[in-house]
Amino acid sequence: YEIVSRDWSSDVCSSDLVLIVVTSVITQGNTYAYSLTNTDHYKLYLHSKIISEKQYKCADYVAHIESRWSPVASNDGHYGLFQMRNVKVKYMNAYQQIDMWLKYVAHRYDNKPCKAMWHLKKRNWQ
Repeated sequence: YEIVSRDWSSDVCSSDLVLIVVTSVITQGNTYAYSLTNTDHYKLYLHSKIISEKQYKCADYVAHIESRWSPVASNDGHYGLFQMRNVKVKYMNAYQQIDMWLKYVAHRYDNKPCKAMWHLKKRNWQ
């Protein structure tokens, strides 16, 4: 097999949080590497913050329903991945939005994203 590699060190600042996930596809003796989407990076970051698979799946559901994992989504004064009602979210990157939402969940839902998901479903906001 031919291995295709790249030195990423020149592209990455030491202060940046970088998640590089690569999938390999082998066709007729050649290996091609494809990086995943930004959404996959956001999900990995969220999962690194939520260890429980059950709670992660609930958080993933909320982000999918609220924004289809778009950090620039907006709807009637609600912004970001989790459609938070705070204009500051409009100017945050996806990772900051995840951190802010997790702080909110810790305060409002006892650190349980599944409680946030059930609230969403109970209100028929899905």
